[in-house]
Amino acid sequence: MRLITRKARESKQTVFKTVNGITPIKIGRRIFVSGLDWQVLPNGGNYQIEARKIAKREREETGKPFEAVFVRRQADVVQAGFAVRGARARRGTVPLAAVAADALGPSFLAAFEVEPGKYAITGAMNDIILPQSDKYLDAVQARAHFQKLWDSLESSLGVEDFEVYAPEGFFKDAQPYALDALARHVKRSHRLKKRPTFAPNDLARYFVWGCVLTALLAGGWIYASDQAEKSRLARQKTVAPAHPVTAAELAATRPWTYQAQPGVFAQRCTKSLGVLPLTMDGWVLANAHCEANLVAAQYARTQGRTSNGFSSAISTWSPRLQVAFSNDGDLATVTWAMSMPPGGDDGLGALQARKTDFLSYWQHRLISVPMTSSASQFAADYVPPKTAADPRQLHPNWQTLSWEIKDSPRNPTSLIEGLSVPGVRIQSISLAFGESGDLNWSLKGNLYGQ
Repeated sequence: MRLITRKARESKQTVFKTVNGITPIKIGRRIFVSGLDWQVLPNGGNYQIEARKIAKREREETGKPFEAVFVRRQADVVQAGFAVRGARARRGTVPLAAVAADALGPSFLAAFEVEPGKYAITGAMNDIILPQSDKYLDAVQARAHFQKLWDSLESSLGVEDFEVYAPEGFFKDAQPYALDALARHVKRSHRLKKRPTFAPNDLARYFVWGCVLTALLAGGWIYASDQAEKSRLARQKTVAPAHPVTAAELAATRPWTYQAQPGVFAQRCTKSLGVLPLTMDGWVLANAHCEANLVAAQYARTQGRTSNGFSSAISTWSPRLQVAFSNDGDLATVTWAMSMPPGGDDGLGALQARKTDFLSYWQHRLISVPMTSSASQFAADYVPPKTAADPRQLHPNWQTLSWEIKDSPRNPTSLIEGLSVPGVRIQSISLAFGESGDLNWSLKGNLYGQ
């Protein structure tokens, strides 16, 4: 029997026309897209809302209709890939940068030679695709862009903590990695949400219109291209920060900067809850709850009392309050707005030392305070800058411990008097009545540290 061997064939590569910064690259049956604008979504739980906010901001700044076409979820960070509406980032295509980030490790730089003298560039740091790194460039521009990314990673991580992939002769000490190999890592989850249309008729139509427009607007096109190239090169220079991240810029990322100091929070909440009447037209105060922006009190109906009577009594006591009744009409919830002054940045200290001091404070007062680890999140309104390269601006670099005190008879203001541990913030204060009619207070909060 004669053994027949067949030489493995390389996948055919086809590069389609770049439209609005997006370049489709077909490798075998896969169509990659290069050129997405990757941005971190600050609090990934509401990623759709956050993506729309970023798209709106980009539209206001550039005048172009942006939209998120791919969302990449990691354990502690969510990123979205944005494209100008009408670009060729469509359903069935896959983002080259996202596939590379999943295949090549948490921190890397990669250059793929797509056609002679043309390269697709991307990179990641700590599982985050580097903003402004995903580009399709000619050889000179690609090397310059690659060097800037390398300088940024080297200064942030150290040269030993990331991998470099590039064709032979492109960059020193780089390992070769072909697009064929990358295509084998494509998963169904990598697909974009828009439909591709790369039929021959479609390509012919683009070609004809391109020739017509080029003939009519050659002068204007050359001028516009020159200006666009200058703008693009200027944006590339921002990949590596022009100056170190300032203390104010770091403070803007931290949630506790905008949360009230414990003493202020306790004082304002205790004052707001303390003015609540124990009864209102025969309805009895059951419990109340205070947060940074809201106070809510719940009253229970007693026999013979009505919802209309309660609403009238509440309106007389304070017209600005809002009232909502349960489905059976036996419970009424009264709410009004609360405001708290920002407590400022406490800095980042060792979490273990802060935890020890915090627990010691409560142990001295014979109070049990359970603590659990929580996911760290950026400040509510923080959006990472497009050009951010410092990892501290891309994902939280602190730890969060949640704590809770239940059913203490002591007033919260006196309860925390003397508490001076940095990184402590109260999230809510509640009151309720025990079985014997005694008033009990409960507190919830966070402890932040590194």
